[in-house]
Amino acid sequence: MVNYLVGVKFLAKAYSANMVTNYLGTGYLMTLVGGIVADSFLGRFWTIFAAGTIQTMGFVVLMLTAFLPSLNNQYCEDDLKKECRAAHGSSLSTIYVGLYLIAIGTGGIKSCVSAFGADQFDSQDPREEKSLPHYFNVFFDSVELGSLFASTLMIWIQDYKGWKWGYAILAIVMGAALFLLVSARRLFRYRLSRGSPFTPVARVFIAALRNRKLPTPSDQSQLYTGPEEKALQLKAAILREGEVATGWEPNPWRVANLQDVEDTKMLLRLLPILFSSFFYWTCSVQFSTFTVYQVAIMNRRLGTLLVPSGTVGGVFLTVSILLTLIFYDRIVMPLIKRFTGNGQGISPLRKIGIGVITPAFAMMAAALIEMKRLRVVKAEHAEDTPATPLPMSMFWLVPQYLIIGSGQAFIYVGSLEFFYNESPRTMQSLGTALVSCTMSIGVFASSAIVSTVNRATRHHHDGQWLGNNLNRSPLDRFYWVLGGLSLINVLFFLLAAWWHESVTRATSSSAVAADPDASPPSAAPSAPPGVAEKRGSGSAGACGFKPAEEPC
Repeated sequence: MVNYLVGVKFLAKAYSANMVTNYLGTGYLMTLVGGIVADSFLGRFWTIFAAGTIQTMGFVVLMLTAFLPSLNNQYCEDDLKKECRAAHGSSLSTIYVGLYLIAIGTGGIKSCVSAFGADQFDSQDPREEKSLPHYFNVFFDSVELGSLFASTLMIWIQDYKGWKWGYAILAIVMGAALFLLVSARRLFRYRLSRGSPFTPVARVFIAALRNRKLPTPSDQSQLYTGPEEKALQLKAAILREGEVATGWEPNPWRVANLQDVEDTKMLLRLLPILFSSFFYWTCSVQFSTFTVYQVAIMNRRLGTLLVPSGTVGGVFLTVSILLTLIFYDRIVMPLIKRFTGNGQGISPLRKIGIGVITPAFAMMAAALIEMKRLRVVKAEHAEDTPATPLPMSMFWLVPQYLIIGSGQAFIYVGSLEFFYNESPRTMQSLGTALVSCTMSIGVFASSAIVSTVNRATRHHHDGQWLGNNLNRSPLDRFYWVLGGLSLINVLFFLLAAWWHESVTRATSSSAVAADPDASPPSAAPSAPPGVAEKRGSGSAGACGFKPAEEPC
């Protein structure tokens, strides 16, 4: 996308990078909205269909920005493209419309598609339940194959056949997929929508605010226990005078039951991990923006083939992730099981920790490689010819992609496991949505950092760090800054992880002391997202485990 914005629409590199990161952040953030819509109103099937339709419209809009002359008001004064007027007015606005339609659609699809596939497996059937983990492996593999397809064939079509054809093909593929989805709707299993997981959280905060001045009672009869007795006390559960009545159900927006209170507290304990792990995505997104600009002026020849600049990063990253997963499954896991007897492997929190550490090394590697590239620029006297390819191979970028890709394999899977297992049983769908929330915060933070650095170095004597001419911009300093911030974030994560473990142990000890037969409050079945919903512990209930005539 950055190649289209910079190479076709002549937008500034830093501005284009922020456009892309803001678009990505919105897409991740919209997964929360998509989950609420699916759980509260439409159900997963129709949410996927509606979101897919919106995404298709976005591709059509972007196709028009590349096809219609009225939406191409950018121009250059000379053939060398040194003095160019970027897309502006309605042309730029239409690009934004297309991008954010795609972001909205992506959020709706991401929030539902994996769980809707999991809904097709009956947890009460041992044979089907045993097949569920295999489904998630196939789903993840299909995502990676789609990423590889987009990074190779689609980018080749966009670069050599025209961007209008690239966007048109994407729109056609999405339209065909929606047609197949609707055609097969009678073959699927569906689940009833039973409300948003945000509702009990909102009720707890409103009830706590209402009762904030009341003293915490020592008499259990003055607390609304709801369906379970084993929970900690919070003011949201205090029954006021006149509200204590046997068999009477109070207004849930006035008095929260203790189970909802405890669930909300469990959810709040996850926030330090969320806010200390997002910086991975802040660093990772740089390899989809500024590194693409770098590779565009490097030697990209593979024999007689000139590899598109957008393909290089996508392929390197995907291969790195797959190699890491294979190495972990085939070598690390057997070794851990052999020497420790633990067949579960590295804990989810430690997986997140590995992912949090990797950006520091990736950004340092990127800085060193950029210093090497700038030395080549100086040796070739190419400071004022930023479009001229340098005699430096694209394979110099492999180390930084290998490091950041291995980190992604750990932090993404670890985050899914952690936020699912550590979330309350009634909010596990919301817990998995926090993963996308983490990614959203990370890419929005990237936009903020890029804008801040761009303003701060605008009049720097060595040139703007993120200027349009990378051959005169000390981009390596930007990478060093991100590497330093990553090290600081590692310390923050270690503190957050220590606090989380301490609180979890203390809470478990309190629960066991109160009732030796009680399970720890954070205990939740370790299963992939979607399984809990089938057991009635998520935000959706079963609509029946046989093909329905129409979606519920």
